[in-house]
Amino acid sequence: MTAPLPSDGAGQYVVAVKGTLVHEDRARPALTVVFNAPDEAPFCIRAGDDGLEALIVNFPRAEATPSNEKSASTAAGYRKWQCVLCGFIYDEALGLPDEGIAPGTRWPDVPDSWVCGDCGATKGEFQMVEV
Repeated sequence: MTAPLPSDGAGQYVVAVKGTLVHEDRARPALTVVFNAPDEAPFCIRAGDDGLEALIVNFPRAEATPSNEKSASTAAGYRKWQCVLCGFIYDEALGLPDEGIAPGTRWPDVPDSWVCGDCGATKGEFQMVEV
């Protein structure tokens, strides 16, 4: 079975399984989770000897930031940080108000306990990017 890709190229898939999953010629036990970033090829899986139940979920991305907001971010000296696992971008100018991080919050001021809402990565899995 090949996991389908999202039609809009956004988000990522998570496969949680019950039973045994064989992926990349390696048997993986129940409750294995496999992340597939938007720019990766579809992954192939097959059932192990004891069967397989899989749940494939698409986590859609938020709408792209309008270009005038991007230029305001850059002009104010705010930076952007990208998750190396899933590609999510934290924009200091916009913050994450839904997660209690106010607009204008610099990356070092984001709590160390914060994790990526898309894939669960820690702050250490983010790199500064120039957009």
